[in-house]
Amino acid sequence: MEDSSGKLIEHWRSLNLLIAPGNTEEKVREFESRNGVMLPLDFREYLLSVNGMVQVGGQDCDPNGFAFWPIARVKSVRKEYAEHSTPLPEVQDPDAYFVFVDYLQWCWAYAIRVGAGPSEGGQIIHVGTIRSKVVAPSFTEFVDLYLRDARELYV
Repeated sequence: MEDSSGKLIEHWRSLNLLIAPGNTEEKVREFESRNGVMLPLDFREYLLSVNGMVQVGGQDCDPNGFAFWPIARVKSVRKEYAEHSTPLPEVQDPDAYFVFVDYLQWCWAYAIRVGAGPSEGGQIIHVGTIRSKVVAPSFTEFVDLYLRDARELYV
């Protein structure tokens, strides 16, 4: 069975999107250290395989408007909202959820729960909506929903 990173790369190639090279182990460890977290294993593997979407016009989102962010842009819900001077949404523990994808130039976004260990977290929620909503229990399942353009992805 192909991993979620491989499925994403294959899908993006089918859309003629450029593929951003993955991060080094050192860069991922530095992200974890700086934020005091350990990433869920499937999400960590994704960041090692591909660094989100290439950040140039026409390549930074797919035709449906989903933009997967590079590691340098991934941050906690609290920090993301503070950066935009926007009131913090109703998210339980906004420091434990990290935004990694936005939809239609930030109509809303998706955040992954991280924890103190690699087996903690993984749940994906909507942010930027009236109420946050669980979208998927793991990054792997989020990718499966994304590849099917499933209803659960939308508000």
